Amino acid sequence: MPSIINAQTNVNIELLYQDKIDTLPINYRDSYYSECWGFTLLDEEYAVISSTLGTHIYDITDAKNSYQAAFIANPVNGFNSNWRDFHDYNGFLYIVNDGAPGVLQIVDLRRLPIEVSVVYESDEFFEAAHNIYIDTTSAKLYVCGGTTANGQAFDLGIYDISNPQKPEFLNSYTEFGYIHDCFVRNDTAYLASPNKQALIVANFEDVYSPKTLGNLTNYPTAGYTHAGWLSQNGQHFVLSDETYGSNLKLLDVAELDDIKVLSQFSSGVSDSSMVHNPIIIDHLVFVSYYNDGLQVFDISDPQNVEKVGFYDTYPNERKGGYRGAWGVYPFKSGKVVVSDRQTGLYVLDASSLVNNFVSVDDIADSTIAIYPNPVKDQLFVTTNNIKFDAYKIYSVDGKMIAEQKVNQNFNNTFINTTNLKTGLYYLLLQKKEQVIFSKKLIKE
Repeated sequence: MPSIINAQTNVNIELLYQDKIDTLPINYRDSYYSECWGFTLLDEEYAVISSTLGTHIYDITDAKNSYQAAFIANPVNGFNSNWRDFHDYNGFLYIVNDGAPGVLQIVDLRRLPIEVSVVYESDEFFEAAHNIYIDTTSAKLYVCGGTTANGQAFDLGIYDISNPQKPEFLNSYTEFGYIHDCFVRNDTAYLASPNKQALIVANFEDVYSPKTLGNLTNYPTAGYTHAGWLSQNGQHFVLSDETYGSNLKLLDVAELDDIKVLSQFSSGVSDSSMVHNPIIIDHLVFVSYYNDGLQVFDISDPQNVEKVGFYDTYPNERKGGYRGAWGVYPFKSGKVVVSDRQTGLYVLDASSLVNNFVSVDDIADSTIAIYPNPVKDQLFVTTNNIKFDAYKIYSVDGKMIAEQKVNQNFNNTFINTTNLKTGLYYLLLQKKEQVIFSKKLIKE
C-alpha cells in the first residue's frame, strides 16, 4: 500500500464533481449542509444531500457532468435547520429532520430524472427525529431519537413500510433509553446508546417482544456512542464515537453474546480529530471525519487496519464546532458521495480502492475473474494462484442466498447457480473469513 502524508489534500481518491449553492442561508452552527445518501435507480446513480432549505437530488451517473435533478423543500429550514437524515426503499426516499416543527416526508423517486413527487408529508407519527434506518429485508423503518407533535420524546420507533407510501406504527423500544443511530439487517438491530456508552444488539422479528442479543460496554476510547456499520459477511462491525480524540473500533460480532474489540484506528491527523459516520463496502470502511474530510480504511486484516486513502473536504484550519465532512455514501462503482457542512457536495472517485479486492497478503499482480456474467447455470471462477476457502452470494438487499466452503486445489472453480432466481446478486470470495473479492453478479 502507498504511504500517506497527511499534508496532502488527497491520496488514492480523486475529485469528479463538487457543488456548493451560494444562496443558501446559514444555520446556527455556521453550516449550510448536513447528511448525504445515495441510491441507484434503473442503473442510474443519484446523490442526496440536505441543505438548510431542503433536500437536493443530483444525477451523478456521468459524474463529471453531475447536475441537480430535483429539490424537495422542507418546513424546517433556514437558521434553525441543522440536520436531516435519509434512507430509500423500493423507489421511495424517506426524509426526517432533527428539528421542530417538522414532518416525515416520503418522496416517489421512480420518475427520475424527469420528476419526483412528495406522496406523504405529515407529523402524525413524529415531528422530529435524529436518524432513521430501513431494514429492507423486512420493510421496517426504525426512527431514532424522536419527538412527537405533542412534544413527547421517544427513544426508538418501529414502523411497517410494506406499503411504502403509507407507514404504520408498530411499536416503541425504551429498554435502553435514547437511541442515537442504528443499523438493522434481517430484524437484528445494532443500536448506538450514547447515554449508556454502549452498543446494544436486539432482534425485532417480533416487534412487540424484542430480544436483546448482546451488548458492548466499557470499551476503549468510549465517548458519545454515535453510529456504526455491519460488514457484508456479518462478522465485523465498525463503531464510532462522536468525541474529540476517540478512535474507531472494529468489533468481532460473530458471537453477539461475546462482542470483542479487535482493533482501534483513526485518521491520525490530530489528537483532537473527531469521527462522524462510517459505512463499510466490501473490505473498506468509508468515514466522514469532520475536519479531516473523507478517510478510508482497509479492514481485510482485522488486527491491522490500514488507512489507504483520504480526501480533505475542509481545508479551513479552524477546528471544532462540528465542521467539515458530515455524511458519506460509497457506491459499488467506486464513486463516493460526501457532504461537507461548509463546502457542500462532493462526488469522488475511489475506484482504485473499491476495485482492489485482493488482500495485502496475496500476490500484487494476481487477478480474479468470473464468467460468464450474466450467468445461467454455472459460474466459472479463475483465481490465478489466489486461494479462497469459501464463497457467499447475497441479494441486493443484503440477504445471504448461498454459502459454500471450498476445498480449492486448482486455479479454477465452478459454482452452481441453477437455483438462483433471475436478478442481481453479489458474489463474495473469502479467505479465512476475510473478503478478498466481491463482484456484482447477474443471473439470467
